[in-house]
Amino acid sequence: MAEKSEKVGSETYWDRYGIPRTTLHRAMKYIERAMVTRQKRGVITLISEAGVGKTQAIHQLARKHDYRVVDIRTANYALMGAGVPQRADANDMFKIAVPEFLPKPGEKCILLFDEVNQGLAHAIAMFVPLIEDRCLFNYKLSDETLIVALMNPARQGYQVSKLESNIMLNRRLTKYFVHTPFSEWEKYAKTDDFHYSDGFAKPCHTWITRYLNTNRSALYDGAAADKGQQFPCPATWQTASFSMYMLEKEQVPLFEDEALEILSATIGHVAAKGLVAYIRDNEVRIAPEEILEKYKPSSKLRKRVQDLTKEAGGGVPDLTENVAAYIFDHKPAPDSVATCLALFWADLPEELAQGFYSQLGAASQAGDEASKKENITNMMALTKALMGEESYLEVNTRLHKAHDNFERALKGGKAGKDPLTK
Repeated sequence: MAEKSEKVGSETYWDRYGIPRTTLHRAMKYIERAMVTRQKRGVITLISEAGVGKTQAIHQLARKHDYRVVDIRTANYALMGAGVPQRADANDMFKIAVPEFLPKPGEKCILLFDEVNQGLAHAIAMFVPLIEDRCLFNYKLSDETLIVALMNPARQGYQVSKLESNIMLNRRLTKYFVHTPFSEWEKYAKTDDFHYSDGFAKPCHTWITRYLNTNRSALYDGAAADKGQQFPCPATWQTASFSMYMLEKEQVPLFEDEALEILSATIGHVAAKGLVAYIRDNEVRIAPEEILEKYKPSSKLRKRVQDLTKEAGGGVPDLTENVAAYIFDHKPAPDSVATCLALFWADLPEELAQGFYSQLGAASQAGDEASKKENITNMMALTKALMGEESYLEVNTRLHKAHDNFERALKGGKAGKDPLTK
């Protein structure tokens, strides 16, 4: 589903401008292919909401292939930035000296025009000869240089030059609207590359990844961004993670007011309050992996869930949705989770137990066609493992009985008592 922030009026941004919407991970594959094949036509341009991680992904890809990134921000490019006239020769002819940071002959580089549509007209005009003829004055790019452009969509909330309808540029660019699914972000967040740009090798702070697994919509809050508020997104979660590591280094508890203020300054007060509350008492939200690994007959976790099912707003519908998403994002071995999952499912009230089928079905359809096929295979293996669990057979019998009783009542018959009703 498209976020509200990704729409232009009643249309999605990508539909309005006739471009594909893809994941950031897949877009990186396209850029990597262009690097390997030295593709020059159709400069790849990635468009997305602010903060989804485009720039960081480009730098990570460059490190992988030992490329240097030449980062040009057109918003900061002055009239003298593109070149300086040199002393005229005997024929009153002069050359233009370009900045020394531009790619050298034979050097493997990504020439990255970051936030390309935030520049003034003259800065954007400088981009044109480079993408068309790969030259600027008497300077020419070598075959080893790949040009990539990044931009945010032109709409309310972004002060940009509107390039979307520029026919001259459209015929020279290949444009993708990119987004970052939670599962892709999480895989990256758990690597030591996550804080590479901060100068140390560490994954995202574990409290953040655990919390977001219980509240995935908090990865990117487009509504807060549209209001001009501080908002959570992949970029600000990195800053929050950095802050948490620094607070821990100073032995400042992450659930105290000082931590709340620092995190609020980065990800906004709503997201920060949710994270700090989770840290203060990690049972406020139950992580899906806990259900799949620790849900035992006599466990405190089971008692906690059973109590929550009796509370209005207890969060169990969100929990079942998170469990369904986790199963297909992480694909745990079916035999290792079947017992806990079956018991959890059997403990759910009738409407939530029935709804869990739909949530599993929706989660299995996430991603591209290859992912969907893999998800179906995984679900078949999980179902087979569940069939050996008494709790799963019980919940299925109970739900079928309830369905039969409901149909009988609709037809005017008397519903029989469900022998498995608790």
